[in-house]
Amino acid sequence: MSQTKIVSDHFNKAYTLTPTEARRNYRIESLSSVISKLNKELQGVGLKVTKNFKMDITGKRYAEYTRVSV
Repeated sequence: MSQTKIVSDHFNKAYTLTPTEARRNYRIESLSSVISKLNKELQGVGLKVTKNFKMDITGKRYAEYTRVSV
C-alpha cells in the first residue's frame, strides 16, 4: 500500500495527523512530501490537507495536518 493511500485512509478515521504520529504508526519519514502528493490527488474532489503549527508544553513547535473541504 502506498504512503499516500495510508495517509488518506488515516484521514478517513481521524481528524488530524502529525509527523510524529506518521513516523510511529506508519513509518512515514517525510509526511510533508506525502501530503503534497495527496493534495494533488484531492484537487478534483473538493478536499485539501492544511498545515497548522502547534506548540507542545515544552515550547517546541510541530506541524499538525488536517483534511478540510474547500
